[in-house]
Parts: sequence; C-alpha cells; structure tokens
Amino acid sequence: MNATVALEEWKHNHTGPYSMSPTASNHIAFLRLPDDSSIFQTTMDPAAGPDTPHMELTPLVRSITLL
Repeated sequence: MNATVALEEWKHNHTGPYSMSPTASNHIAFLRLPDDSSIFQTTMDPAAGPDTPHMELTPLVRSITLL
C-alpha cells in the first residue's frame, strides 16, 4: 500500500497502517512477584502496597514501512 492511499484510508475511517502505532499496544500485563520470592530476602519490596505490581509488560508492534 502506498503512503497516499494509507493516509486517505486513515483520514476516511481511522483504519489502516497509520492507525497502528509502533509504540502502543492493546495488550498489557501487570505482574507481581510472590511475597516469598527470594529477591525479598536481600531487598525490600519497592511496591507501593501489597497489591501493587512490580512489573509492567507491553508488547510492541513493529513499525510498518510504507514503500
């Protein structure tokens, strides 16, 4: 698909290659280590509370080249 066609598609109905951001995703995982994880034997839990996740994972879409 050429860039002009892709831009017109996006202007018309906000779909197509320009609607897929290389830095955004619709899948996110918030993960928390178990309370008895071995890391907490030597390091204090940095989370804000007992239900706060330790990690956030966001898979990214590769950028699309319109040539």
